Amino acid sequence: MTAAPEFCSSVGTMNGGAIMLVYDMCATMRAVPLSRKALWHFGALAACRT
Repeated sequence: MTAAPEFCSSVGTMNGGAIMLVYDMCATMRAVPLSRKALWHFGALAACRT
């Protein structure tokens, strides 16, 4: 994976926040097919307590 310069630190490694953004988006996309009403909010991995 190649990261744009604006997502890299001064030493050329990808910023930790950018890495977690990619991880969160991938995990959310994987969880969406499992979603049911009152269990998952689309776009977030936090459980819904209603």
